[in-house]
Amino acid sequence: MRSGARITTGRPRRLGAAGGPPTGEPPTAVERDVLEQVVHASADGVLAFGPDARVTLWNPMMERLLTVPAADALGRPVVELLPQAAPGEADDAVTVTLAGGRTAVHERTLPRRGRRAPRVLELAYQPLHDAEGRPSGGLAIVRDVTARRSAELARAAAERAADRSHRLQALTAALSEAASVEQVAEVIVYKGMGAIGADAGSLALLRTTADGEQQFEIVRTSGFATEVVSRYRFHPVTPGRPLSDAVTARVPVLLATAAEWTERYADVAFETPYPAFEGFAGLPIVSRGRVLAGVSFSFREAQEFDDSVRTFLATLAEQCAQALERAGLFEAERAARASAEAASRAKGEFLATMSHELRTPLNAIAGYSDLLLMELHGPLTAAQRDDVERLQRGQRQLLALVDDVLTFANRDEDGARVALADVEVAAVLDAAASAAAPRLAAKEIAFERPPADPSLRVRADAARLRQVVHNLLSNAGKFTDAGGRVVLGAEARGDAVAIAVRDTGRGIPAHEHEAIFAPFTQLERGYTRTADGTGLGLAIARELARAMGGDVLVESAPGAGSVFTVVVPRA
Repeated sequence: MRSGARITTGRPRRLGAAGGPPTGEPPTAVERDVLEQVVHASADGVLAFGPDARVTLWNPMMERLLTVPAADALGRPVVELLPQAAPGEADDAVTVTLAGGRTAVHERTLPRRGRRAPRVLELAYQPLHDAEGRPSGGLAIVRDVTARRSAELARAAAERAADRSHRLQALTAALSEAASVEQVAEVIVYKGMGAIGADAGSLALLRTTADGEQQFEIVRTSGFATEVVSRYRFHPVTPGRPLSDAVTARVPVLLATAAEWTERYADVAFETPYPAFEGFAGLPIVSRGRVLAGVSFSFREAQEFDDSVRTFLATLAEQCAQALERAGLFEAERAARASAEAASRAKGEFLATMSHELRTPLNAIAGYSDLLLMELHGPLTAAQRDDVERLQRGQRQLLALVDDVLTFANRDEDGARVALADVEVAAVLDAAASAAAPRLAAKEIAFERPPADPSLRVRADAARLRQVVHNLLSNAGKFTDAGGRVVLGAEARGDAVAIAVRDTGRGIPAHEHEAIFAPFTQLERGYTRTADGTGLGLAIARELARAMGGDVLVESAPGAGSVFTVVVPRA
């Protein structure tokens, strides 16, 4: 017989035919030898114990699993040899087995022994009975399941990592859509808690008080009582508190158990809001070297902050920092836009008021100059009549400037208001030419207005189109010197009509072609300006043209003059 492999308990019985129930007959020598060979060669550890719970069988695999020779194991109490999870637990299993109880399976961890790593063993107990069916001992099958358990743990860890990765992707996507600090805080707290499995969470912005002290302002929480949130909504950054230490040192503070709480933060371990929690993670939110906030997660159960969890928390903090920085920029942009819009409204209201006030005296000038020309108060000399006509031209020019300001000030948010109708192009050109000709002649600028096709009609606002052409002619006159030439004409271009104003003026550099259409833009600035105006003419011309479905285009170069063309849809 092989050492440690002999069965010595009870009275073995032979199995019936085809593996049936025992016959009550003892096994033959051949059967007994086969049984002992099977036990000896088993890949599992096999041990047996008698009614006194002492080992009676210890196969070679048991020797390898527990590193205890059979000679040392036989006759010893089984509870001294098997690994135990808790005091008395293995003894209970043996007691139940000896009483003839049902088969029990236990899992035990065998601690490290020397260079041998810890192993996980699975123990299956089976009661043994004598020929009369009375309990006569027990059998234990011991299997090394370390590899299986490691694979299960690795699979579970991989599943948790995949789940966290999926949740992190969802969190990142939600953060990319968050446009305010409040929205960022909501995503971080709620989705962060779900991703990490926390029971409570909060995001506290770092603020500087008027006294220069730093304090937290909690902007979002979950899992804490309302009175706790109210109490801690504003609280100072105080050394010796976990989140304060995290933002001060700029490193996470991770507390896995209540014991760590007590060891590191004894003064606050039992202070609200912490008593109900065991695990804690405090994360500093840092962007561009500046601490923006602190995020905390609390857990009702102890945690294992392994490398994968730490990496996840670091990534979460980084995403939060980017989102808060982005939200801050969004809010600053919104505030700046609101301020600019308020300033623009105030400017528009001022311009509208001043323009209305200016029209009153200008209308008076127009009325009295008309009375003078009608000679109701007596005849005028040729020189006097010329002076009054100059006065009228100046009044009309100033009134046109006032109209430009009013047009600009009265725009709504969608641009200028227009009333479209079928408009005869020749009539628009005639009206604009009659108003511009005297001013151009006064500057000794030749003005040409070739006859337009009387059939040309456009879909436009007649008054607005006249204002556009007037502004283009006025602009040409300002920048064309005496002896120059201005030409006003129109032609059909497919489904549109192009009304062009050509001049032989100074010309405009290519890089300024778009800038000249900005409101209040003038290429000449300062006291050396030779052309007057508000800088609104071209801006209003383009805006009105676009409101009518067209545009104003420019072709120009220094010293080569300019061509401004208003293109509007053909009727």
